[in-house]
Amino acid sequence: MKSSQVIYCTKWDKHAGGAYLFGSEVSFDPDGSVRFEGPLIPSGTVIREWYSHVNYQAKKFEPQLPILKEGARYEAKLFLAEEPADTILLRFNFYDRQEELISYYMTHRKCSEFVCPEGTYRYTGQLVQAGSDRFRMHHLELRELPGEPEIDDGAETSKVTDGSWLSCGYEIYHPDPESYLRNILIPEIHGSTIRIPGEDELPELTNLVIAPSEALLTGWFYSDEWLERLDVRDMRYVTFLSCGETAGMTAFDLELRYPGSRSVRLMTRKELREYW
Repeated sequence: MKSSQVIYCTKWDKHAGGAYLFGSEVSFDPDGSVRFEGPLIPSGTVIREWYSHVNYQAKKFEPQLPILKEGARYEAKLFLAEEPADTILLRFNFYDRQEELISYYMTHRKCSEFVCPEGTYRYTGQLVQAGSDRFRMHHLELRELPGEPEIDDGAETSKVTDGSWLSCGYEIYHPDPESYLRNILIPEIHGSTIRIPGEDELPELTNLVIAPSEALLTGWFYSDEWLERLDVRDMRYVTFLSCGETAGMTAFDLELRYPGSRSVRLMTRKELREYW
């Protein structure tokens, strides 16, 4: 990853205007997740909707989705668990300036890719009922992917990357196969965005890995599977690096979970680059 990236996070807020509340029960948990129950809601019903462009006087709330670039490729990662499985669909509707629907993209996957169509002026994101009795949601992530879209004109405008929200691949910077040291940088969340530093901003540390965004999850959605994929338990020395309050708390918690590891909190970008 040569340049920095920004991950946009959209949560289920308490604005009722975009939620289907008839015959349903919605509760907000301390870990930031939302529980939804509505076993009698018919399939095809839009349960929750978010907007990239709104009329504030009409809606009384601000846009919840980031602006997308026409023709750019994006990854959508939905942190949601439903019962039964694969019974909540994620749908994006793309509109032009005349409010005509250009196209839409819909999937039951928790992690997938799509291309923003040319001519898009605004778009909406929706959770669509497809037979679910209940589900729990934490947030939806959108991030632009580097490089040109690999999809030809007229072809399907999306492709699946993975079936779950758990990241399946990692890039190791300054690799040393003979070293038993692993440096893991925990990203920091700022409001509704997570910024991933570019390669030129990273410290020159051996076997450096940037942790995925799910490292910041707590409560019901917490999972250490991303660490298991890094073979952390096989490493003799593990350092969790952070550069912010939320990431610092996560790094300290990981230090307690993994005996022999340590957490280092770097307060500024200069410290991040000069560390070791």
